[in-house]
Amino acid sequence: MGQGLVLALVYALTSSNEPDVIRYIGRTKFDTPNKRLSVHLKQARSGGVYHLHNWIRKIESDKNTVVAHILESGLSWNQSAEREIYWIQYFKQKGVDLTNMTSGGDGAPSLLLESRLRMSVSKCGKGHSQTEETRKKISSTRKERNIIPSVEARQKMRLAKLGKSISQKTRQKISNSTKGKKASPAAIAALVWRNKNIPMSDVTKEKIRLSLQKYYVKESTILPGGRKRKQNV
Repeated sequence: MGQGLVLALVYALTSSNEPDVIRYIGRTKFDTPNKRLSVHLKQARSGGVYHLHNWIRKIESDKNTVVAHILESGLSWNQSAEREIYWIQYFKQKGVDLTNMTSGGDGAPSLLLESRLRMSVSKCGKGHSQTEETRKKISSTRKERNIIPSVEARQKMRLAKLGKSISQKTRQKISNSTKGKKASPAAIAALVWRNKNIPMSDVTKEKIRLSLQKYYVKESTILPGGRKRKQNV
């Protein structure tokens, strides 16, 4: 078979209520697409954010199931990459609303350059406009990624980190990465909001007092223009 001797297959995913409507094209080294489908299902149920995962959740929420079909089998890994690209392009040109986010062939660094060029040339001048529905889905997905974790979620994250110490090397890296950087107004507002109504311990108050005292003593020796004030002897 030449390059990529690992046998692979190209598969399509449909919904049980619309068995003739293909919504995703993929490839796998598994001997059956159902094994690869089980991975997609697990990712979708654990909060995956890709278009495919959203579609799977919608199918299952409607009490339907996702079905896998073999398009081609007995392919080398590199051949499966080329055929995946072919099928994605084929169905998209027919107006099929696939959930694939790329043109296919991902994970195949040795995919023939000629094949990639053919794909590029075939799309030149055609444009790639997105429907209003697709844009709304993309917007919704991005908004979900930026949702602030709930109090319960933040508490779980805090408890998970309790007892874990940061190495001196890591502390130094954090320190170096933050030196010279000023917090944005939004970050400052967030810190103020977070610390609001949180009582300070006497130790913390004393540290702040000494830090401010040291700061103002230093500032009092500086004149406008950066000149140092002469000290009275």
